[in-house]
Order: sequence, then structure tokens, then C-alpha cells
Amino acid sequence: DARDYELYASAKERSEASKSAKKSRRQSKVSMHHPPLAEEQVDGKRQINYQIEKNRGLTPRRNKDLKNPRKKHRIKYGKAVIRRKGQVQDQRERRDTYGG
Repeated sequence: DARDYELYASAKERSEASKSAKKSRRQSKVSMHHPPLAEEQVDGKRQINYQIEKNRGLTPRRNKDLKNPRKKHRIKYGKAVIRRKGQVQDQRERRDTYGG
């Protein structure tokens, strides 16, 4: 039992040591790449940007093809034709009667 406990304790210590080393490496990378930004001094009210002015929030991206209703219905029709081809066989012109 004592040997098992020592084995588990040593494994836990190694794991914690590697995790703390990894954490310190990650923190040193972050501090190296991103120095703090200097704050700008602005007289009066600061200017607002387009994003603040429009206040649209998280809107979904719209498909460019579906903005025009005529094009949207043309695409829907094309898809319906393709689906129909799977259900019904095309009519073919008869060439000749059976010659025998």
C-alpha cells in the first residue's frame, strides 16, 4: 500500500509540475506579444464607429443570391426540376417504328 501511495503521489507531482510549467510558458508568451496600449487623450466626446452607430448586433450572414426575389425563385425552380428528374423519366422522341 505504501509503495502504491508513493507511486501515485510522485505521478501527481510530476503532472502538476508539467501543468505549472506549461501555464508559465503560456503567460510569458502572452505578455511578450501584447504590450499594453497607450490610452489616447481626446477632447470632448469621442467619435463613434460604424458598428456602434448601426447597432445591428449578431445578425446572420445573408446569402447574396437570395436578396433578389426573382433570382431566388429561379434557383428554387431549378432545384425543383432536378428533384423531378429523379421521380419521372424524360420523354424521348420516337425515331422509327420497329422494322423487324
